[in-house]
Amino acid sequence: MQYGNYDADHWNDTWTRAGGNDLTRLSSSPTGKSVNVYAVGACGKILNATLESGPGAWSTWKELPGGLGGAADVSAVAVAAPTKVSLTAAGQGTLWSQQGDLTNGSYGAQWGKVEGRDISRVTSVPRGPPACSPPPVETAAPWSRSA
Repeated sequence: MQYGNYDADHWNDTWTRAGGNDLTRLSSSPTGKSVNVYAVGACGKILNATLESGPGAWSTWKELPGGLGGAADVSAVAVAAPTKVSLTAAGQGTLWSQQGDLTNGSYGAQWGKVEGRDISRVTSVPRGPPACSPPPVETAAPWSRSA
């Protein structure tokens, strides 16, 4: 895997190797001044590494706990930024879920099976405020009548 840096309205001239071999289907989630990157690795295992953006230093790629194998895709989203991440993975034709606490680098002991059939790709987005709010309820008539 390689990464680049976008700064001052342009990409820098070089890409930097971030380690890892045979990684596919990358997903990332920012956490304060770091970025957690998730990837499908060999045998469909889900791997994770963290980029500390200040020094530009990468942690070692490691397999997430839970023993999920045969994954075809992974998606990450911060659910309680910047400390909690929710992961989904497509594997073995179904959907799987995992939670992580980024304050201490811990993840659930097992991937939870969510069910589904013939799932091969996943994506996720953070929950935000409602796109549309209903209009305020009027408590008084919008007109008045004088006697």
